[in-house]
Amino acid sequence: MFDRADLYVGETLIRQGRRSEDTTRVTVALRLSADVVARFRATGRGWHARVDRVLREWLADHPDAV
Repeated sequence: MFDRADLYVGETLIRQGRRSEDTTRVTVALRLSADVVARFRATGRGWHARVDRVLREWLADHPDAV
């Protein structure tokens, strides 16, 4: 219950949950293998962001792959 409670500093509501990102995200429909999705979903909330992070890391390590 407390994890979902609003946090105020004075009269200012401090937003929790999603953090602001430097990059704009785009909604896409992407077909992935069921086992890949299951592994990421098993990590809990925020699994979409973790997929994004893993893809970014892979692209950084393999700049000529795509």
